[in-house]
Amino acid sequence: MAIVDITAIASINRKQSEVQADFDLRGDRVRSISSGCGKSIALYESRKQETRKHPVTNDSLTYRRLFELEVRLLEKEGSGESGLFSQLIVR
Repeated sequence: MAIVDITAIASINRKQSEVQADFDLRGDRVRSISSGCGKSIALYESRKQETRKHPVTNDSLTYRRLFELEVRLLEKEGSGESGLFSQLIVR
């Protein structure tokens, strides 16, 4: 599940967003509507500023930095350097 989906679900659970007012539900599809779009973007940007420890390096980094680091480490894995890519699990 993408961080965007996790953030949207968390915003509903925390009562930061209202399903009927902020989302358009059509069958099995859900999307932000104009009233909820600004909220969704703000909550997503806020989530990326939260910190978490990297599972391998044990450094405390923002999600934004964690994603960047994981991409760089994955790139190294592809070129033969292994050991640091952790397949980060976002919660």
